[in-house]
Amino acid sequence: MTDDGDKKSRVALGGIGGVLAIAGAGIVSPGFKDAILAALNRRFDLDLYLNAPPWAGGLMIAVGTLLLIVAFFGQSRLERALIRVFDGRASSVGTFLAIKHVGFAPAVRDLLANELPAGHARRDLQHLTVDLSLELASTPPSLEGALAKQLRLPEQVVALLGVNPTAELGYCGIVQAPFQILAGHQLASWTRLRSFEWHRHDHCWVPLPPGAGPDLGVSTRTESVGSGADVAIAVEVSYSIDAAQIVASTPGVGSVVRVAVSAPVLDCVTHEGQVAELARQFRAALDGTRSLAAGAHVHVFCAAPMSVGIALGRMVSRTLHPPVRVYAYDLNAAKPYPWGVEINAAPGLGQIVRN
Repeated sequence: MTDDGDKKSRVALGGIGGVLAIAGAGIVSPGFKDAILAALNRRFDLDLYLNAPPWAGGLMIAVGTLLLIVAFFGQSRLERALIRVFDGRASSVGTFLAIKHVGFAPAVRDLLANELPAGHARRDLQHLTVDLSLELASTPPSLEGALAKQLRLPEQVVALLGVNPTAELGYCGIVQAPFQILAGHQLASWTRLRSFEWHRHDHCWVPLPPGAGPDLGVSTRTESVGSGADVAIAVEVSYSIDAAQIVASTPGVGSVVRVAVSAPVLDCVTHEGQVAELARQFRAALDGTRSLAAGAHVHVFCAAPMSVGIALGRMVSRTLHPPVRVYAYDLNAAKPYPWGVEINAAPGLGQIVRN
């Protein structure tokens, strides 16, 4: 019998179940019944007899067996088994922590239970909001305050979930590229991470389904823009990125590596497989910068949905790659990309980059 908090109840259920099963076997098998009754009558000087139909014995065996199963496996294991039988084989129990990342006001609403991926209806939905909107909406943006908030993210996740190998994370929200990619880097050790996109027309959260999805024609190409030692990586999914704006913001860039879909447009990412391919080619572009001269930097400019941004952050290594700086776009700033965050630097205010 496995250990559970309800051990006394389970022992009682096991005892009752055993008695019922034995009594039912006696009814179904007359020889067994007569032997037991004869032994009881001799031992206690009784005159017991039992004349019950066989179906009653079968019913007692069934009830007794059920009670023995409940006593042995416990409530938690039975719940998992029943959910898989009656709620689909892909269903799961446990915790689903939805992280909502906010960088703009007003904030979109929280994820709802009926918006969880298929098979997650029985999971305990918890929420964690990382709201940087006040800091980033100020003039000038309070980057130190926003970063200080975000650096607490891993600790908050651990505090809510503890050591919970069955927990899953969900990521949603709308925040500037440096912070979404930083979040991916911070959460890289969590293997179970599901992304959600905000449907701008239906006003709901939509989980990216598994599968390859339509071919977006993702490709990587490199162009020279100067003689600088730094490398820029432009991730072009929702929009194209102007090389002139990259150079204006980071004049030390000598080449631009473009990881792009064939026709950048809003809402083109619809499946996890598309995100995985973009992340794979981004990682290959990063790996290609490992031979940069000492002191050189990789500058990342990302025009992509949140699901892509957090996947890119999971590709950045602190030990393998040069300093990777991700920038935010601001049409009204003196430079198109006025500030950023160095993703793989030691956590702290030194990660902030201002152009």
